[in-house]
Amino acid sequence: MKVNRLDKQNKLKNQQLQKLQLKIDNQTNQARIFEKIKADAKNNDPKATFLLDQILNYNKQKSRWSEVTVRSCIAWRISSPKGYNYGKASILKLPSRSTLERYIGNGQDVTGLIEARLKAEAEVLQPVERICSLIVDDMSIKEKLCYSRTEDKFYGLETTNESSQTIGKKPTLANKMLCYVVHGMTTKYTIPAGYFFHRTLKNIDFVNLTLKVMKLLHNCGFTVLRIVTDNHKSNVALFKSLSSSNNLMTHIQHPIEPTIPLFMSFDYCHIIKNLRNIFLDHDMHSGNGIISARFLKKIYDMQHKLIVKPVKFLTRKHICPTNLEKMNVRRAVQVFSIEVRAAIEYLGKYNNPGFVDVEETLKFMEMMHTFFKIHDVNDKTQHIRQVNENSAPYTDINDERLLWMLKTLPAFIDSIQLCSKANKMTGLTKETAEAVKFTAKSTAECIKYLLEESGFFYVLTRAFSSDAVESMFSNVRLCGGSQDATDARAAHYAIKQIIKSGLVTTSESANVYSHCNHLSKIGQIQSSKRSTTETNIHIPDSIIEEISDLHKLTFVNTIFTDINSASVAFLSGYICRTIEERLECKNCLDSLLTTAKSTPLLDLIYLQDRGKLKYPTRSFTNFINKIIKITFDILEHIPVNHHPRTVVESLLLEPIASSAFLPCEDKNHKVMVANLMLSKVLKPIFANFGYTRTENVTLFSNLTHKPHSRKVLKL
Repeated sequence: MKVNRLDKQNKLKNQQLQKLQLKIDNQTNQARIFEKIKADAKNNDPKATFLLDQILNYNKQKSRWSEVTVRSCIAWRISSPKGYNYGKASILKLPSRSTLERYIGNGQDVTGLIEARLKAEAEVLQPVERICSLIVDDMSIKEKLCYSRTEDKFYGLETTNESSQTIGKKPTLANKMLCYVVHGMTTKYTIPAGYFFHRTLKNIDFVNLTLKVMKLLHNCGFTVLRIVTDNHKSNVALFKSLSSSNNLMTHIQHPIEPTIPLFMSFDYCHIIKNLRNIFLDHDMHSGNGIISARFLKKIYDMQHKLIVKPVKFLTRKHICPTNLEKMNVRRAVQVFSIEVRAAIEYLGKYNNPGFVDVEETLKFMEMMHTFFKIHDVNDKTQHIRQVNENSAPYTDINDERLLWMLKTLPAFIDSIQLCSKANKMTGLTKETAEAVKFTAKSTAECIKYLLEESGFFYVLTRAFSSDAVESMFSNVRLCGGSQDATDARAAHYAIKQIIKSGLVTTSESANVYSHCNHLSKIGQIQSSKRSTTETNIHIPDSIIEEISDLHKLTFVNTIFTDINSASVAFLSGYICRTIEERLECKNCLDSLLTTAKSTPLLDLIYLQDRGKLKYPTRSFTNFINKIIKITFDILEHIPVNHHPRTVVESLLLEPIASSAFLPCEDKNHKVMVANLMLSKVLKPIFANFGYTRTENVTLFSNLTHKPHSRKVLKL
């Protein structure tokens, strides 16, 4: 019996020992995983750093976050604010909104940040990695004038020539943002190099801005080898103006670094969309037959009701896109893809009704798809994955694809143009035909130069596209609430976030073929603080005399019995109440308040008074009205890049403080009252000025009845 009991105890102890050993093994594995997370976090791995921050901050009341986590959370919150808030409230410990905003900082001195970001990036790059493309493009924004009270700045004005342009009483509002983006040709980086708000940009200003940005990049250590734009007529004019012969040249002598060439090219993504649009719009002739999109449309009609479709991705958006849907690059490429060509060829091969003489259409589609694929080489193994030699990196100057771009493609485009005209048909548009040949030639010449002169072992042509700037525009729209046309202030803050954090967050529906979500190696950038110079502002003598009248009180009465004067009186009463709350001094208010209440001037106050509103004197209301008038007179002479409230305060503070309206003998009280008056007057009138100007330029249709279609409301 004793042996049996001991045997049972032994088995029980062994079971307990096994459980303890298993527990130790689990804890050892967990410790090993934790050590791996810590080691990866030291190497700034985003996932490991995020997990480590979650663990270390789990029981902390005041969390401490690493910079990598903060930057990743900024990108997360921009992509999905609701998703970020849900994760923060329910699942994870995440940085608060104020933490993220403190990291980004205010919106001032973005020019200094651009230069600081460029210099910081250049310092960690090798000389060959600093060879880059300068991408130029613009996006539409809302015509909206917005005054930031915290920054003392107007957003929404034209900024292409800030030094000479003044704000004015009826300023011109910008409806486009011109952006310059640097994109690496050997290393992936995307950095805004400059951005300007404009409405109608003259070619000479466009050229000067481009040269200014190129000079900035040169001073920061970058080598701009290419300029990439779409083939809009303004960009064509830019290329011609940069050329000494005033002709469209694929490369010219570099205007900043004369020892190297500057290649100019149109974006192949925009070109493939133009080719798709023309292909769907009308038939063409190649000399051997008709090029028509009717076969594509027939396939869509045939498979519309099929469960298993021969071309699985083909939708209405491919064959009949709206203006907004035409901007999608991926669908434009899919129209010419091998899947579509195979379906057309199959139906033509077996004499399906309606699929006769498909050869020339197939040839055109294959040529256009080849044009895109040889411009879209992304890495060294893409051709292996896709089993397509056109996607192989360029390593030899005698590559057959270069000859195809220089000889075969231009000859094919020329034959379409000539034969279509001979058969009284419309070929490619003149601009698109020139853009295809120009881009192919520029790409071939640039590849040869990089392999022969720049020391490149191989060339990846996806770096030649404008996807980087389109990705940045997507980021700007995300920051603006996913609006198709955001306003200038939101765009300014979005670019500020990109520059300072080094993040580009792209929407899934962005107008790009490849998403450029690059996380820069450089962390937070701090620019050197610059005080905006408010000097060199010419104020006319007539305004100076009006300012002196504030001190002498010699101005005429401009207050009448109308709603405008009543509104000024209400504002004056609010100023009196603020002075009473901030300064417990009766002398400061003696000459500003009246005992009369129900008068035509003060009835707007009286009709909503519940016991705490103040009633200003008629003379003080006239004094405030004069300040408002002088402010708008001064505003007409303040340059766009200056702080309007600071300028006005520097001119009016002393005359107001020494005015007879302030009988208090304490000089400090006079200055404080003058500051309060200007603060409470200038901020609201500048904000209202921006709102009023925006309303005046906004098109609005006053409908007399509810429309049958909601599209009317959208228009």
